[in-house]
Amino acid sequence: TIVYLAVVVFENEFSETPQVFVAFSLLDLVSQSDYRVAAKVKNITKKEFTLVLSTWNDSLVWSVAISWFAFIPTANSV
Repeated sequence: TIVYLAVVVFENEFSETPQVFVAFSLLDLVSQSDYRVAAKVKNITKKEFTLVLSTWNDSLVWSVAISWFAFIPTANSV
């Protein structure tokens, strides 16, 4: 397993701990191997979060781009 960590600092601090959504916006993978790549967040605070990207077994990744947004859910959220 290969794990990459990146601390993402919010431009403006939130008034409470937000929820963070991440999605792949680019995946450049070697076609001769299986595609195993995961992205998740941890350590979410009002100021920042840690992005965790991991691959495992024989997966070969050339590049990855991640898009994210942070928000405070409301009672009317869907």
